[in-house]
Amino acid sequence: MDIGLIPVWITTTFTAGGVIYAIARNGSRGKKQDEQLKAELKLEIKVIKKQLDDPENGLGAIKKSADGMRLHCAEVSTRIEAQTQTNTDEINILRKGKQ
Repeated sequence: MDIGLIPVWITTTFTAGGVIYAIARNGSRGKKQDEQLKAELKLEIKVIKKQLDDPENGLGAIKKSADGMRLHCAEVSTRIEAQTQTNTDEINILRKGKQ
């Protein structure tokens, strides 16, 4: 073996060791970051679920409000329809009286 290759082999060995160390270090950091991200996401999901279940501003409250509006609109349209029919009948009576 040529003596000039010894520095190349030493450099290659250190380089390979450094690469292996970097991969291992990045892998463990990635795991820690993944766990931290999972914990943060779980917390945020919990907060969102709490907001959705809020009795005053949550989805149930919105549905209750929409149902109330639907009922109110039905009542108003029924009253308007009845009043329109009454007015139509009175107009017909007045027209018959003028003829």
